[in-house]
Amino acid sequence: MYRQVTGRQDYKDETNHITAYIETGAKKVQDYLKGSISQYGQEIYSIKGNYNGYIEFNGERYWDIRETKAFGIYPSSASTTLPSDSRCRLDLIAAKTEDKDSDIPQDQKDALENNQRHDAKLRKVVNKFREDNPDAKFVDMSLLKI
Repeated sequence: MYRQVTGRQDYKDETNHITAYIETGAKKVQDYLKGSISQYGQEIYSIKGNYNGYIEFNGERYWDIRETKAFGIYPSSASTTLPSDSRCRLDLIAAKTEDKDSDIPQDQKDALENNQRHDAKLRKVVNKFREDNPDAKFVDMSLLKI
């Protein structure tokens, strides 16, 4: 599934008497764009391009994907990783470090899922308590039946 934006967008700066528009899908190619920036009714910039490839103002190319430097994506170090990061899951660590016939990864996964079920049950009980006691500022967990 994808979304395709086409049509005209108009902009107006009344203080500086500037108007502009950008029209996407102006030709049969949906990612093509064209537009104009005008001041006092006089066009000062024409705009054309392809939002997947390039954009030009008055025929001068200001951005071209072929000239854009790609930045690498590097995982953060272990010292800055949050405990909730999936790389810290004990079942995944065990799966990487234990023998393939070991039961430890599955045991770790079962423990994780049991904790998740317990947390879900706690949330349900606390939410019910809050519905029944809308003025309560705190929930005394020792009073709840879980």
